[in-house]
Amino acid sequence: MDVGNDGAPGAEDPAAAFLHQHHTQIQGIETQPEGETAPEPDTPDTGARENTDEVDAASGDSSQENVADVYAAISEADGLYQEPDSIRRWREEQIKHLEALDANSREVELEWREKAKKELEDWYTQQEEHLEEMKTNNRW
Repeated sequence: MDVGNDGAPGAEDPAAAFLHQHHTQIQGIETQPEGETAPEPDTPDTGARENTDEVDAASGDSSQENVADVYAAISEADGLYQEPDSIRRWREEQIKHLEALDANSREVELEWREKAKKELEDWYTQQEEHLEEMKTNNRW
């Protein structure tokens, strides 16, 4: 009988069940000959936590080593996947297109900054002229 995190008899630890299921899937993938498909995994039973503890104890692996093995298997599988040429070309075109848009937006931003700087200088000049005019008018 399994006692889960909440202490209720028969309560299953979902994280342990998930890890157990994926651990058995990966073992099936690693042990099958090339060209064969992996069998569908069984649904985890209520003793999933006990089973993973037994596997770890029997093999001497810690949970950190199991995680490292999982990541290594995923990395290896990613390396086997090759992207189709059409997708690779599209990705390269998109990168070039985005770089062109970025360059264009930087040019527009510089133009706006120059225009804003000129308008601000003009405004200060007008304010200075207006102030001088007011000073002159107030003296008489």
